[in-house]
Amino acid sequence: MAGRPITKSLIEEYLSHLVKDENKSPSYAERSLAALRWYIRAIRDLLIDNEEVISRLPEAQKARILERADRALEAKKPRGKRAPSSEKGRYLSSDEVNALIAVCEADHTYAGVRDRAMITLAHAVGARVHEIAGLNVSDLAWAREEIECDVHIIGKGRKERPVTPTVVGESARHLQDWLSIRGKSPGALFCYITRAGPKTSSKGNLLRLDKHLSTRAMAKILLKRQQQAGLDHLTWHDFRRTYVSDMIKIHDCYFHFYLALALGSILQRQTMMNRKGSLMSALATQSIKASLEANLLGANDYPMLVTRANE
Repeated sequence: MAGRPITKSLIEEYLSHLVKDENKSPSYAERSLAALRWYIRAIRDLLIDNEEVISRLPEAQKARILERADRALEAKKPRGKRAPSSEKGRYLSSDEVNALIAVCEADHTYAGVRDRAMITLAHAVGARVHEIAGLNVSDLAWAREEIECDVHIIGKGRKERPVTPTVVGESARHLQDWLSIRGKSPGALFCYITRAGPKTSSKGNLLRLDKHLSTRAMAKILLKRQQQAGLDHLTWHDFRRTYVSDMIKIHDCYFHFYLALALGSILQRQTMMNRKGSLMSALATQSIKASLEANLLGANDYPMLVTRANE
């Protein structure tokens, strides 16, 4: 495709290649198309608004480029679903979560303590991977002699969860174990650690307390623990799926995870929920929204946000 002018057919050929040959998801192709459209619109703006560019191009050439750009903007993403061989999310059983924790506890380095805290926190609050990675020490608010912790989470679009999740029991203890190593100085809650040195019996060294783990680093950490535990493929988002499934199963109310997981405006999400199985009626949604606006619903209405104390 190199050297070819950007046309509608070229864009559609490229998107088809992403899905069929590179096994990318339809949503990945859609994001790629959005990026290409932005680039094409930027070219059009230059040809129309930039006097220097306009003066250098003959009118006929400029007209051809604009015509090609307008047509390229009509390119459509390929239809279809993710290939069957593609990775899919799944539910994590308590045995699998315990196996992950066990391999972390068997690792007597600082990384073992950090990874155990990240895994139990992800399981306890159902946060997205970038939300876990982006946590700061200041996002933890300890109470009850430091056996209970509120976790201040900023989700997608810099939105704060309407109800702050509370971590207690083992999850809180694992966080305390990590903080006893990391310290409570300002900065990233979960930081990078150098490899432990077997010759020096070192448990590793903390690096750049001001630098958060990247989501790629988080993925590598989980892959390592998954392989050590002998489990099937899993991702950080599977902890979120597990949290939602458990919440719905226990409380039999889909509204709970709107607040718990910061999915955004309830009315904005109504269409999405209907597409996934008409989980809530429009009437119930409007009633809940009215209750929220009237401040009739508070944190005490959501006991499931106080996480599994004895896990």
